[in-house]
Amino acid sequence: MRAAVVLAVALLAAGCEPAPPPPRKGNIADDVPEVTTPVPPTPQLKVGDVIPPLEVKGWINGPPPAVGAPGQKLLLVDVWAEWCPFCKNSAPQLVRLYEKYSSRGVQFVGLTNMPDDMVGQYVSRARIPWANGYLMSTDTIIRLGVGTGMRGVGYQVAPTIYLVGPDGVVRWTDQRMRMNHTPPRDWNKIVDAAIAAQLDALEKP
Repeated sequence: MRAAVVLAVALLAAGCEPAPPPPRKGNIADDVPEVTTPVPPTPQLKVGDVIPPLEVKGWINGPPPAVGAPGQKLLLVDVWAEWCPFCKNSAPQLVRLYEKYSSRGVQFVGLTNMPDDMVGQYVSRARIPWANGYLMSTDTIIRLGVGTGMRGVGYQVAPTIYLVGPDGVVRWTDQRMRMNHTPPRDWNKIVDAAIAAQLDALEKP
């Protein structure tokens, strides 16, 4: 009985960690060492912090919009991770938010630390029209406050949404809700409401 209890506790503890990604052809770690470089856990940016430069190896659907570009009222920065199923499941909702708000001056940019072929597949599968950066640098992961401290291919990045004003200042963050297993439909409503509230505040005379 004692052995069974110990085993059950161990299984529950293991379930709290992100599920490992499915096996892939080839060895990503050998080809792209950046995706396995250890990154310390970093506190996320707070409202009022200035968004750092978004430094990546390259862009799919790029180049990205600059912070404060003409006509831009908000920049939604989507830091996503390959290991996170909630990122993939919420991507269609994010596309709908883009379609809803892009005409009101909300621009989008995504970035991750995975290589270009994986980012290209993700963007194509979800039909994402905005720029997505690949192989985000370790310095950018740290400066953006999205380091998990975890090891393994792609596991260094904590999925996070920032809403950034035209002055480059963070106005809202989703508090890593996808990493904390918030259902995509609930997450979408929260992000939708946050965008609407920030636009209302910016558009007030």
